[in-house]
Amino acid sequence: MRTRHELADVIRLFGEDLSRKTIVTPLQSNVLGKIADCRTAILGGHEEACESCGMVRYSYNSCGDRHCPKCQVLD
Repeated sequence: MRTRHELADVIRLFGEDLSRKTIVTPLQSNVLGKIADCRTAILGGHEEACESCGMVRYSYNSCGDRHCPKCQVLD
């Protein structure tokens, strides 16, 4: 089941405010940035085309970080 909002959305909305109000280590900042960029155009992607019907779909690359809820099960 896909949720309406994802952790990446929350990080994009509130990440800067969090960094201003609390101490965020460089490692934490790096992880937050990776999660926010995961499966977006920022990380690039590839085009998939169906040979039968011609439908084209674009799949974005994942960040691969073990802390990312989208990537943690890929190991």
